[in-house]
Amino acid sequence: MQIIQEPSLAQVKELQNDPNTELKLLKGGRLIIHPFNTTEPPFDDVRVRLAANYAVDRTAILQRVLENYGQLLHGPFASAWPGYDPNLKPYPYNPAKAKQLLTEAGYPNGIEATFSITSGAFLKDRDIAEVMASQLGEVGIKVRLVPTERATLQNTWLAGEFKGITSVAWGTAADPDAMLGWTLYNRKGHKPDEKLNGLIDKSRKTVDPEQRVAVLKELGHYVHDQAYWLFMYAQDEFYAKRKDVPWEPVPEGQSFANVRYYTLTPR
Repeated sequence: MQIIQEPSLAQVKELQNDPNTELKLLKGGRLIIHPFNTTEPPFDDVRVRLAANYAVDRTAILQRVLENYGQLLHGPFASAWPGYDPNLKPYPYNPAKAKQLLTEAGYPNGIEATFSITSGAFLKDRDIAEVMASQLGEVGIKVRLVPTERATLQNTWLAGEFKGITSVAWGTAADPDAMLGWTLYNRKGHKPDEKLNGLIDKSRKTVDPEQRVAVLKELGHYVHDQAYWLFMYAQDEFYAKRKDVPWEPVPEGQSFANVRYYTLTPR
């Protein structure tokens, strides 16, 4: 085999030590998305969604579990996406604020929810979900982890039939419109939000590139402030090849990681 994609972290370490192998990386190449079902309690209340975001120590998870092979999400865009705003900061870890928000939302004794997850589809996904569940439980958000086959997760997500929190993913692309349409625009499992839909419509109608980026940044801030996802990270995408194979993944910022475009380097 001359080229492989998406090795496990254990394989990454082995490949790094192989003198005949070269490891290629697309930084933050794949969004790991945890949307809430906002059409029913308790996640129809923005305070509960915010509480979940404040309850998770995403920085520690990125560093200790994912071994820094990713980027924290602040809003729906990773750094290679148009609309990414470095001035928008990730939610800080603040369990006291999470408990306060739950109380204000009418849940002083906490809540119970389902959290559908992948297991083995992405880097350390099961391990990370278990840490998230533990941290959520510490503030009173008791989630039941339900490992589910990836295709089933996507089908229930598209049909709006999932409960609580679910897990989907999207590869970095040159334009965010397809991702926004799939994850946020008139999404089933998502209560109607005319401002959200209006911002996506506006981004589609804006021709000037700089103005469109400004609209996308506004959209990113709005999605973040409404806490429509439990924002975690975009994982790095890995590829390994034999050193004598003249091959490169498309450079970061130009990639369709979900479509897998590659280039061959002339010998």
